[in-house]
Amino acid sequence: SDFPRAEQLLDEAITMHREDGDTEGESVALVQLASVQFNAGRVAEARARLEAAQPIVVASGFRYREAI
Repeated sequence: SDFPRAEQLLDEAITMHREDGDTEGESVALVQLASVQFNAGRVAEARARLEAAQPIVVASGFRYREAI
């Protein structure tokens, strides 16, 4: 698996979404990055990403994404 490349691309996506004010896209990318980090065995980093995504997801009002 190419975890470092996936992380690089997701970090770029997070930055682009933030710059565009696209909070939904940002939250999706944060959750995806958390998944990559979890699968790479970096559970603490994955948790931090999920915690960063939570307020964005809650503010969006998209209850389904909040549940997952």
